[in-house]
Amino acid sequence: MRVVIMNDHAAALGAWLSVLAPPDPPATVLHIDRHSDLASPSQCDARATLRGDRATWARCADRAGFQLAAAWLGLVHRVWWLKPGGWSGVSQWREAVVRRSASRRRLELHDAVSAPASAAAGASERGDLCQPLAVRTGGVKVRVRNPNPNPNPNPEPQPQPQP
Repeated sequence: MRVVIMNDHAAALGAWLSVLAPPDPPATVLHIDRHSDLASPSQCDARATLRGDRATWARCADRAGFQLAAAWLGLVHRVWWLKPGGWSGVSQWREAVVRRSASRRRLELHDAVSAPASAAAGASERGDLCQPLAVRTGGVKVRVRNPNPNPNPNPEPQPQPQP
């Protein structure tokens, strides 16, 4: 299992492109962040940039859209988003597809309502191109432990016995 831990979201796609390549199976991302980062990569032209042009995708994917770009390129097939501060909903996998419409330049995340996402990969009935992506949202509760075992943070000085 390969693990990449990073804080710079903009560099994530480049790091994944450097370690994942066919015939590697698509990866699962454990994404711990307050934001899902499942937006369309705003600097990429999905109609003009070929999937095989990995260098251009690495340069144009931004902080909010690197995960959709990774799914579009077949690097990622599942994103488990753990949101700090907890999550009040039910944590379950939701089948979706990343789609580039023939009339649009952007990548979009759509629920796979009528068919499983795996069956929707490739060309759809409308001529759009799709790539499956399952998304799960959950929460992370942050607990900070006090390294001082004394429950009183400001202890009173104890009298010393007199000899």
